[in-house]
Amino acid sequence: MSLQDLKLKFCYDSGPDSLANDFYVPCMQNSISYDRAVGFFSSSVFEINWRGLRILLSSGGSIRLICSHILQNKDLKILSSAPQNVSGIVEESLLKQIDELMASNKSRAALQVFAFLVSKNKLKIKIAIPESNLESKFSNSIFHSKVGIFRDSFKQTVVFKGSSNESKSAFSDDGNSETVDVYCSWINECESKRVEKATNDFESLWNNSFEGVRVFDFPEAAQRKLVVSANSELFEKALSFLESSHGDEASEVPFMSINVDERTNSYGAEVVLMRHQASALEEWKENQCVGLMEHATGSGKTITGLMAAIHCLNSNHSVLIVVPSTLLLKQWNEEIKKILKPPTHVLLCGDGNNSWKNGRLYEWISEAKSPRVVLSTLSTAASDEFISQLKRVSNWGLIADEVHRLGSAGCVELLNTSPRIRLGLSATPTRFGDVEGTDRILRFFEKILPTKFHVKDAIAQNILTPYHYSLSTVELTDEEMEKWISITKRIVILSANSKNSNNADGTQLQRLLIERFRIIKAAEKKIPKAVSILKDRYRMGERWIVYCDSISQIEELYSLISQDHMSVSKYYSGMNGDPQQTIKYFESIGGIVLSVKCLDEGVDIPAASHALIIAASQNPREFIQRRGRILRKSKDKIISYITDLVTLPNSDHGIEDSKVGSRFITSELSRAALFAGDSINSSVKFDIERIAERFKLDIKVNSEEGIETDSEEEDG
Repeated sequence: MSLQDLKLKFCYDSGPDSLANDFYVPCMQNSISYDRAVGFFSSSVFEINWRGLRILLSSGGSIRLICSHILQNKDLKILSSAPQNVSGIVEESLLKQIDELMASNKSRAALQVFAFLVSKNKLKIKIAIPESNLESKFSNSIFHSKVGIFRDSFKQTVVFKGSSNESKSAFSDDGNSETVDVYCSWINECESKRVEKATNDFESLWNNSFEGVRVFDFPEAAQRKLVVSANSELFEKALSFLESSHGDEASEVPFMSINVDERTNSYGAEVVLMRHQASALEEWKENQCVGLMEHATGSGKTITGLMAAIHCLNSNHSVLIVVPSTLLLKQWNEEIKKILKPPTHVLLCGDGNNSWKNGRLYEWISEAKSPRVVLSTLSTAASDEFISQLKRVSNWGLIADEVHRLGSAGCVELLNTSPRIRLGLSATPTRFGDVEGTDRILRFFEKILPTKFHVKDAIAQNILTPYHYSLSTVELTDEEMEKWISITKRIVILSANSKNSNNADGTQLQRLLIERFRIIKAAEKKIPKAVSILKDRYRMGERWIVYCDSISQIEELYSLISQDHMSVSKYYSGMNGDPQQTIKYFESIGGIVLSVKCLDEGVDIPAASHALIIAASQNPREFIQRRGRILRKSKDKIISYITDLVTLPNSDHGIEDSKVGSRFITSELSRAALFAGDSINSSVKFDIERIAERFKLDIKVNSEEGIETDSEEEDG
């Protein structure tokens, strides 16, 4: 996105405007360099502009800063009497200031961000002192220029001048009363000349050739003192602190430090729980250890579930943990081994683990001297033989990951069991388009607990990365459009008679809905568009996940991409070769991975920085999960990028035909609106609104609309 796309005002005033949110941060987010000449600089500014800072750094950007050094009167007198010692005096004063800044949590966090940027050469600083200070013992003047220069990758430049210094108080909404004037290189010749003069003046200052001002390099000793403690881990922790606490002196970390040690009997763990985890667990216990937790990807659902499992074990109840896939079975088993103390053997069920059969499950739980752990895939736990053994057991608890799966028709008998302790975990515990399934879940688990944790919360707390969202549209072909209209008319007739329809009619209606949606899933123009996007945007070393709808779509896309010599691989259930090696290669080398559903639930590939979503979905949960997968954090990953293919009706058809397709347009744009709303470039929502206006639709984010699907990889 260009600076030109921001629709900047010519002037911003604190009060009616938010200097940070309306101007400073958006410009920083869309720039590759930032030059600043300013009277006063404080590292506290990083408490305000961390959002923009992350984006600028991810683009390989850098900052140059020229500022005055605020010296006490006695220092100024020394300077005027001994100008040859300027650098030493400035250095000594800076060292004192660094020590003072390290004394409080708030300034220490901002200073660590400052130190890291200096150490990585991302922030270059010079000190400016008026020559009058060096020539007269009576002068107390300071360098007081206040100009900022943003540049983007499209060679556009924005200059701002005004009263604001580079500090928190200048840009925060509750700070000083400030005014800045803005000049843009693309507006007209007059503004272009203002921009050119400002940039030339800055270069003169930087090169110490600006009349009346002496410019010194940042003192080496002060830089060494900063750099000695600067590393990427401290940088991330400091940004996390600033992002979540906004400089609150009372909080050291962006979450509650709770050392959990539930060893009243024999089981425990030593972990640190985030605030939402601790609160939800307390609510669950207050509700007699029954309830649903609505927690998104990145919220630590596995840790939360294991702490509930420990409580279950220490209450003398064996615990059954149910997961929807073999991949999650392995992940949970690894976490249990790592966290649960003392180490305990787990009875694995599913994925070829059959030792639970022939009465062994009942014996494992009932004949043990102490409570035990059973970990099972959902399809195994829902089988007749498994449930027949489970119903003979007393004093047990159930913890269900991706609990929405339990609402399917195939799990009815599992929800007819009677565990004393019950916990369900999911980003979206209700079932889309399945009132009966949702009702079964809510009856069994009683209620959704008050403390919820969504993707935007995870981004705000630096658990997930912020992301840039863009959409690209494809249209149905004439043939696809005609087929959609034909099926829609049949659906309308059946729906009109739904009150009097028998089961056969209801089944037929469901089949027609699925058949119609397959038109969008397999839209002919998706593959050429995806190939075009990858050719245009993919760069060697990047890590792209492409979410496809089917294996046939993967194969077609694989064939076309391979012809252009891009590094591409496939990842899906039942694939030839070793899927884990595919992921290891991807994380190490990069490239493009084409995937279907097996990446939707619980599979972590945090190294992925880009996602291309070809896959249309009848279930909003799936695209929510896909977003969560790509936002996982990893080393050197500051931001994620999501590109979404949105399917629209054929523009050659009339408006009436478009109205027939309004349901799928609404569904597609609702997804886009949801993604845009939490992105760093939320202005993309204007593109969505223009599409909605074209089809005369009132688009609202409606996550309740969709059709629940329960297909998952076979787990044996």
